[in-house]
Amino acid sequence: MAMEREGSQDIALALDPGNEDGTLSALRHAADDPEGPWQPAMIGTLLGKTTSNRVRNAAAVALADLNAPEGATLIAAQVARPEVAAASGTLLYALDRLGAALPLDAFLTVIEHGSFEARAEALELLHADRVDLADVRDPGAVLNRLESVLVSGSGDAVDAAAESLVVLAPRLSPGSASSGSRS
Repeated sequence: MAMEREGSQDIALALDPGNEDGTLSALRHAADDPEGPWQPAMIGTLLGKTTSNRVRNAAAVALADLNAPEGATLIAAQVARPEVAAASGTLLYALDRLGAALPLDAFLTVIEHGSFEARAEALELLHADRVDLADVRDPGAVLNRLESVLVSGSGDAVDAAAESLVVLAPRLSPGSASSGSRS
């Protein structure tokens, strides 16, 4: 019971924005003690609640270090947020380390709002057939999102959207062997 209380206090302290360095240190060492207070569920809670990019990145890497498959869904949910996409390169790296697929909507958000690093990570997942196309209901809308980046984007966003269109258009076309399946 004392260990559980101590773990809860550690998490409460970690959620304190004034203790970012302590949180980062604890997350970096989470895999050193897999039975310790920093379990994947607690790290996932922190990942979803923090407003710090540094803590979010460290939490995602800790989930990958712990080889926590449940972390993939939590990481992908963060990547799908436009305000996080710009700083999602490390999140995508952690997702890749977990061997998980990136949901298509999160992929598109990164192409639209991500940094150069994030777009490069997302494109690596696309080329490795690790962007999930299983739930595509409107392939035209997907292609339209990418085409809008071609028109209104700049620099590497345009390049990433063009590369994405080359890869995704054939996969999303009606009758395609991979249309509607995980790619």
